[in-house]
Amino acid sequence: MEGQEWDEAGIRELLSRSDRAVERAVLAIQEFQTEDEKRAGDTRWRNGVGWSGAHARSADYYCRWIRSGKRLSGRYLVKARKMTMHYAGQLAKIAYMKENCVVYASKGRMKCVCKLCLKETGDGQA
Repeated sequence: MEGQEWDEAGIRELLSRSDRAVERAVLAIQEFQTEDEKRAGDTRWRNGVGWSGAHARSADYYCRWIRSGKRLSGRYLVKARKMTMHYAGQLAKIAYMKENCVVYASKGRMKCVCKLCLKETGDGQA
């Protein structure tokens, strides 16, 4: 939501009531896996972003399923919801950065450049 302040509690509440939010959360976290992790469908680096080793393979499967145009349902939705709850803090940071920053992944780490700073310097489009 535009202008919404997201914290961990707000993210957890949204994930608990919205199936679509669970799917979007899976895709958002996957975005911050390193390129080699995305290719392998696994976690290879301890960099504080993306999936833990315990969730990487399942998350990769869910991402491919969602990107193929299908919706998570049944036990897969239940597992994905439980899994994304574990990442509520990371999701809150992602939500904040998407609202306030130009966000990109570099070597598996989240990088953020303030949109206001880009406007002031003219170095980019915000």
